[in-house]
Amino acid sequence: MRKLKLKVLFTLMLFLFGTASIPYAQSPALHELIVQSFSKLQDPNSGLTSFRSLYIPIGGRSEAMAGAFTAMSDDASFFEFNPAASSILKQTELAFFHNFWIADSAVDTLIFTRRSSDLGYGAALKTFYIPFTEYNMFGQRASTGYYSETTAMLNVSYNLFSGYTFKGLAIGGNFKTSFRNIPDYSDNISGLIIPKSGLAQSGLACMGDFGILMRFNAGKLYSSREPNL
Repeated sequence: MRKLKLKVLFTLMLFLFGTASIPYAQSPALHELIVQSFSKLQDPNSGLTSFRSLYIPIGGRSEAMAGAFTAMSDDASFFEFNPAASSILKQTELAFFHNFWIADSAVDTLIFTRRSSDLGYGAALKTFYIPFTEYNMFGQRASTGYYSETTAMLNVSYNLFSGYTFKGLAIGGNFKTSFRNIPDYSDNISGLIIPKSGLAQSGLACMGDFGILMRFNAGKLYSSREPNL
């Protein structure tokens, strides 16, 4: 009987506390306090980042392996994981990847890579695109098109000191240039398209990647041509 009374008292106190705290939880003061508490963790460039399509990996296998693929890099997906890998690929590769993404967007990538002895090189073209539709103040369709980000990549790498046991020290780099295309939009009043308005909001960027890849055998107790470290 005593335990039952304690349970009822505890439930009643919990209900009263929860009911009393609801108005405070909805108050602007509490919301401001929470925001200020996490203000030091905010990125000052939040919402200003361009070419976010570069964060979308190429290829399902490399995406599934995540960071581990940086050390493997044994197929054409190496472009966005380790630029040094073109000099250690076993064969010439021509690959096409199509990735359906969120909000009707998609990513298409075409890659060619080749190795000649210890020299590797390749090129890739990656395009992210999403349908764009503008509506005027009356809810009518004003303009349509595609928002897109296109990146062209050139790769070269070389494998130093390659041998049977020590597979070499591969070094390589990528040169990238990306173009962000925004369709022309209207003035939102007359509904007329503003010429070259999208071009004024578009952007061009140049980037570079550098990678190192070293493969060798260590403590290997089985027979295999593939290095274990």
